[in-house]
Amino acid sequence: MSSLRPIIVVTGANRYDLLILHKSSTEGWVFFSGIGFGICHRLLIQLSQLSPPDTRPQFRPIQEDGQAEEIKVPPCDGLTLILACRSEQRAMEARKRLLALLDDQVDNERSKPGYTGHAEVFRDNLKIDFHPIDMSVVSSVFQFGDRLSENYPYISHLICNAGCGAFNGINWLIAMKQFFAQPLVSVTVTEYKRQVSGRMSDDGLGYVWQCNVFSHYVLYRYTQPLLDAYKKASAQPARVLWTSSLESTPRAYSHDDWQLIKSDKSYEGTKYEIDMISHNLALRAVKQEGDSPTIRHFTVHPGIAESNMVKDLVWAFLDILKLIVFYIVRFCGSPHHPITAYNAAVSATYVSLAPLAFIPTTLSSWKHVKVTSLPSSTVLEDSLITNSLYANGIDSVTKAQSAEQQGVPPPLKFGAQTDKSGRQRVGVMTVLEWEEHEKEAEFLVEKCESLYQTFFKLNAVEKKRALSSNGKA
Repeated sequence: MSSLRPIIVVTGANRYDLLILHKSSTEGWVFFSGIGFGICHRLLIQLSQLSPPDTRPQFRPIQEDGQAEEIKVPPCDGLTLILACRSEQRAMEARKRLLALLDDQVDNERSKPGYTGHAEVFRDNLKIDFHPIDMSVVSSVFQFGDRLSENYPYISHLICNAGCGAFNGINWLIAMKQFFAQPLVSVTVTEYKRQVSGRMSDDGLGYVWQCNVFSHYVLYRYTQPLLDAYKKASAQPARVLWTSSLESTPRAYSHDDWQLIKSDKSYEGTKYEIDMISHNLALRAVKQEGDSPTIRHFTVHPGIAESNMVKDLVWAFLDILKLIVFYIVRFCGSPHHPITAYNAAVSATYVSLAPLAFIPTTLSSWKHVKVTSLPSSTVLEDSLITNSLYANGIDSVTKAQSAEQQGVPPPLKFGAQTDKSGRQRVGVMTVLEWEEHEKEAEFLVEKCESLYQTFFKLNAVEKKRALSSNGKA
């Protein structure tokens, strides 16, 4: 993280529910919210501290040389946080709630011995802005990008978090079969959510695909000059985070239906496309610019958290039962159930704020730092444990490790993990079947770029027409 004040864009940042359960020493009053809101909340709490915990190393090279300990992250004395979402009312409610949570944190920091005043300086220099964006309408994404260009000199972080699913129920028979056959997997990588197929956007694209994948690609490409400007101003690369999921699977992807219009697993398919596109863009950046690219691309996922996305699929008492089950499996040892959005945000905030020297780039040469009661495994061991949730997961790790030995960067995903008491860390896994789908990743980026250029030209025509009608041409 640079000493330059960050300007961070978070898509889908306006959802929260005030379902208060208990008071936590690390989070205050615990409430459940959307992951985007949790990311914003965690960013504020972290940066209001003189030495943010999420900037400290969670990984070390296995062959330690001591240099990582010498990296000092300068305190952040201000931030511009941009809430990118559809509803202004919800965004303003989220903004009000975020400021209230930060004020509680400032009061907490002020009461600590040796307080330096940093939290109040950060609060005074904080701006939380809202700009509307509708991920189902490409023209809205361009308009959002124009507002950013008009109002900000650069973007330091673009967190592509917004998402949707065409969920319409639960297949209870499959749910019971999966639960009795694989109890842990059934509440981690589910196979029983019903989804409708065939829904199209007004732009003539697959609706879920456009919201989850293409509009984020458009946003990244259209704001690329602002991301480039950050590197010029700070000498540090901008970071683009692509939010994936533990439910991402190649089984939901089809080359012939790459917009996932016919798919009854469009949510899982879009998340797998995000895995592929993100890693492809990361490889392209290194290939074009070497080891110091202008923009760094990362894939993150929140683990399993209680959020609003599938809340309407079950009755209220079943939603509460699901939450109880989450706590039970976490207590029994599952690291993949951070449950609250604040906990689930640790992967995004760590990858956003930590020095690049603390973020693993390989499977075989990194190990975990002991920050929870979870085992201090190597990144390879951690990946094997997480990938074992999938039928083809271990094979994916083995192939990634083999390719790594030949100098090929492995496709890593950074996920939220917690121990049984809820203490958070960042886990690592590999993208499933990357070797088999590497050409598909290239295909998808080319398709997205071709569509982007088409819509970019249409947008330019519409802007020119609007200027002419206003008498400004």
